[in-house]
Amino acid sequence: KRLPNTVGRTSEPVAQEGLLRGIVRGLEGRGSVKKPAGWDGVSAKLRKSSSGEIRSMIQQLDQVFGDAKAAERALARLKDKKAPAEERQMLLRTLVTQRNPNVKSILPQLLDEPELRVAAIRAFGAINDNQAPMVLLSRYEKFDSAAKRATIETLAMRKNYAEGLLEALKHQKLPKEDIPVHVARPLSNMLGSAFTDVFGDLDEMSK
Repeated sequence: KRLPNTVGRTSEPVAQEGLLRGIVRGLEGRGSVKKPAGWDGVSAKLRKSSSGEIRSMIQQLDQVFGDAKAAERALARLKDKKAPAEERQMLLRTLVTQRNPNVKSILPQLLDEPELRVAAIRAFGAINDNQAPMVLLSRYEKFDSAAKRATIETLAMRKNYAEGLLEALKHQKLPKEDIPVHVARPLSNMLGSAFTDVFGDLDEMSK
């Protein structure tokens, strides 16, 4: 109860922003938290703030506190190409952390936006989508170096993803040189000789 009361009693935007930033940092990485008493009133008030930063943090906290309407607003805002890229990246991170089931269907379209691409690629690593290898590798050739690196690292995170990567290697749809040794080692541990037979001997490459 102290948390919403403190924020609610403060009328200065700078102070509100500082308090909210502290709360957001304290809850970072947590999927869902019980909403504190009195939060609805604070949220309703500060969603009308003239500060975009305050509105953004209120939206993020509403999601963490399990507000279903907040999740709907976040999904709509994430799809809005006119919204600031930084805000959309934050919304994506929060939705992924909360394991929102609707994120999966949005990720492919975000891959076509340069400012959201890497964040969307890494989001596939936090969810389990059997279509992820196909979705990512079908676009791989057109990705820049940062997006290619994120794709390789993401596909090395899960066995079903790694198997898709291996198939791309086998059919020469993915250059072996794009896989650094530090990523190849966990792939070798995950897939065994099926990987090294295609990729080559890792110990020899490390010499």
